[in-house]
Amino acid sequence: MAKKMTAKEKAERAKIKKELQKQGVIPPNKKPLNREKFISESSEEFDEVFKNNIYGSTVYLLEAVQIMTVHSTMTEKRSLQAVGAAKALKIAARLKQFSEKLKSEGRTTYKIKEKYEYIKDIIDL
Repeated sequence: MAKKMTAKEKAERAKIKKELQKQGVIPPNKKPLNREKFISESSEEFDEVFKNNIYGSTVYLLEAVQIMTVHSTMTEKRSLQAVGAAKALKIAARLKQFSEKLKSEGRTTYKIKEKYEYIKDIIDL
């Protein structure tokens, strides 16, 4: 097990990192993503682009999810974004199964809670 760095070692590393950033060897720190704003803007952009052809968006959504599921970084095998995209695929498959289950039971109505319970295990992964 690696030992913890001392405050002096951490300060030295931070100093080296800043110097390398100043020289352009490593990129500057990224601003943290405002998730709420990003989600809102993305939804609005999607609605605007596909406002007249929501069914035409399916091909592009599937392609986007496919791109995200293979997304990885140097520090991890698969990114959290890839896991989120894979969850979306699993949820889509489970929702189709839910619809087929209702159809086989001859039902046309259901409670939202029933649908949620059907996919909850995937959401909680």
